[in-house]
Amino acid sequence: MAAALGDVPTSGAKHLFGHAQGAAGMLETVATLLCLERGCVPPTWGLETPRVGAPEDPVITGTPRKMEPRNWIKTTSGFGGTNATVLYGTRTRPEAKHPVYVGGFSALGPSELTSDGLRAWLTGSSTPPDHNDRQWARWDRRSNPHVITPTGVGLIGACRRLNVGSPASREQTGLWVAADACSERIREQISRGLKEGGPMSVPAAAFSRSVLTTAAGEAATALGLRGPLFTMVAGRAGGMVAAVDAAWSLAQRPSDGDAYVAAASEVSPWTGAVALHLTRTPTDVVLEDWGIAACGSEGPTPRDEELVLELGPPSLPGNGSPCDALLVLALALCKLRATDCTRVLIRCDSPDLLFVWMRLSSTPKPGASVA
Repeated sequence: MAAALGDVPTSGAKHLFGHAQGAAGMLETVATLLCLERGCVPPTWGLETPRVGAPEDPVITGTPRKMEPRNWIKTTSGFGGTNATVLYGTRTRPEAKHPVYVGGFSALGPSELTSDGLRAWLTGSSTPPDHNDRQWARWDRRSNPHVITPTGVGLIGACRRLNVGSPASREQTGLWVAADACSERIREQISRGLKEGGPMSVPAAAFSRSVLTTAAGEAATALGLRGPLFTMVAGRAGGMVAAVDAAWSLAQRPSDGDAYVAAASEVSPWTGAVALHLTRTPTDVVLEDWGIAACGSEGPTPRDEELVLELGPPSLPGNGSPCDALLVLALALCKLRATDCTRVLIRCDSPDLLFVWMRLSSTPKPGASVA
């Protein structure tokens, strides 16, 4: 970075927050935005003498350094090479450069619920599947012996059922995962270990399964995906937030690529996984618009003859998990491809959190002429 930008003031935050696990990135984000707002760079607490190989301009122990940079870079390094870098700035958000299309969706769930079964249930032509916890988690376990989380197994199964892309294309394929809280059983194992012998008595497997990024890392490795990897937590809206972020990434990137957007839940009363394929390759469904705003925002106004789908009470098979938003997206795709409508607006107003929307519409079949 110094070679490209010169001496850049650098500071670390972990010395202040400790090991915050899944909350580390958010704490660092809040700290970064506060520094951007107040025009200062915080010191790296406890750093007196930079070591060999340290950044060229570390901000050492003392008072914050006053300055007002237009851009900030925040890096976060996680378990298993799950790393992320975010650029914050004061510029106006640029417009999307490239169209993004929906390739398809898949599902893995109770009673071996498949995409066809989910499609029939979502469109009202069949009854809801019976709930059968853990049945889905056995899928593909033998071919992935190193996967330790049921959620990871579900993500892998759902993404593999998409059956999209050759091994070569996986270099440009990313994975966006909407994460759920760990199961009550895992929380009990961790709590029991802490009570019996302190932190060193917590089972390693239980700790690994409680880290929200573990399943995403397992899935990306098993699927051979080498594009961007993200884990997002936003409750029932998580799947929609992940889809919006994936669409924005595809629209901005200079080269063609694909994105798997997936969510899985191992928390009763429903366990399952759903995956959505987004791509720059033209298909019969295009994403017209998408966005995220503060809760309570009105969002886009529905257009004439546009079907509006709301992510309302937990009446979907996801039963309140991050799978719900992707199930609504799957329903929209089913209706567009069944020609029930030509445009769908999906709105998700998560109380006290976010307002997320996405608009999909039918397009002429790839290669077809436009009248």
